[in-house]
Amino acid sequence: DHSTMSEGVHIFERLLNRIFLLEGLVINLGLQLWILSNTETFLEQYLPKFAGDPVLQHPIVLLLARSWAYMIIVLGIFMVSIIQYGSRVGKACLLIGALLGDIMHLILFAIFFAEHGLWDFGSKFGVIFTTAIALARIVWLGIFFSTYNSVIDSNYRQKGKSSAKNKIK
Repeated sequence: DHSTMSEGVHIFERLLNRIFLLEGLVINLGLQLWILSNTETFLEQYLPKFAGDPVLQHPIVLLLARSWAYMIIVLGIFMVSIIQYGSRVGKACLLIGALLGDIMHLILFAIFFAEHGLWDFGSKFGVIFTTAIALARIVWLGIFFSTYNSVIDSNYRQKGKSSAKNKIK
């Protein structure tokens, strides 16, 4: 129910939904499909410091990268479906999980980057993108919970009034 939201907040929430939809289509589907078909190239570009390391061509490393890609593709399908067709509660559940994933991603990658002295374009882009999308999720969830609580309070008050009316009759 959007009745408790101002028009500006409603428009802003729709803009955030479009950003998440774009993330699902471009990052979670498009990029991952490219990774599935160009795994070695992806690894060399994603981790240029290790590009000459033969371990990047090891079958297990390639399998892990491809496994990561197909799991993200499945997540992308869920994300696009829920953002496009799901309820606000469904979107909130998805975005809470995605936000927790963003936080874990930032922590794990920060540890890896620090241990291996990585701070190249790819690592900077990943940190900046993940931080920005996490902040967008926090804003969306803030809007959701502020309006969701208002809707619950409103429904509770209406039920209380209708119960009182029934007792009077």
